[in-house]
Amino acid sequence: MPAEEFGGPETEAEHRPETQRIVQQEMHSKRRSVKAPGLTDHRGFLDWMFRSRADGRITLVQLPNWPLGVWLLASVVMWLAHPKGLVGGSLFVLASAALTLWAGDEVLRGVNPFRRLMGAAVLVWLVFSLVTPLTA
Repeated sequence: MPAEEFGGPETEAEHRPETQRIVQQEMHSKRRSVKAPGLTDHRGFLDWMFRSRADGRITLVQLPNWPLGVWLLASVVMWLAHPKGLVGGSLFVLASAALTLWAGDEVLRGVNPFRRLMGAAVLVWLVFSLVTPLTA
């Protein structure tokens, strides 16, 4: 008995060009997302570093980003008005908390390695900038 008779409709579907194309695309997308980038393959490294794992697009900035908006607004007010006392202290705490929240969220839930590294770098900078005045 020929092998095609054992396969039934599934075997026929596997030989259709559109089915083969879909299977190849799925295999290619799985292979690309699992494959670790080589340091000599610049396109692969950049693709891995900046491509969103959620939707596959290159992602550098995501909007809306309310913690960064709060940090920016508080920082601009401090820079322009130079408030003293309770208002200045409150704005400093608000700006620092908003930036810490944003950076921590990026480290934990960033859509690509670039965003996660950027969040980690901001957290390191925040720790050093807040600890330095205390040790001086």
